[in-house]
Amino acid sequence: MSERPTALIMTSKYEGLSMVMLETVARGIPVITSKFKSYDDIVKENINGYSYPMGNIKELAKSIEKVANNNLNPMDVKNSISEYYPKEYFKRLDSSLEYFLDD
Repeated sequence: MSERPTALIMTSKYEGLSMVMLETVARGIPVITSKFKSYDDIVKENINGYSYPMGNIKELAKSIEKVANNNLNPMDVKNSISEYYPKEYFKRLDSSLEYFLDD
């Protein structure tokens, strides 16, 4: 039996759409991340992870404690990014294309 990681810790100052965070959450593993631009497109506080102000080590430590003390449900973590899974993604893409093509 292999052990699961407790969390992914990201200390980024900038990320585009963070595939690392999406892949981690898709596996039911919470994320701890600095608050860079658009981090909250993926991280839902107390559902799939925690965030801290960039460079604030004390708040990072608090976020690590939260992961250790709050047993986030792996299925809730996975489901928190449902809009990025293929079925929902393509449904939104189709809707967007219809909007532009119907004009």
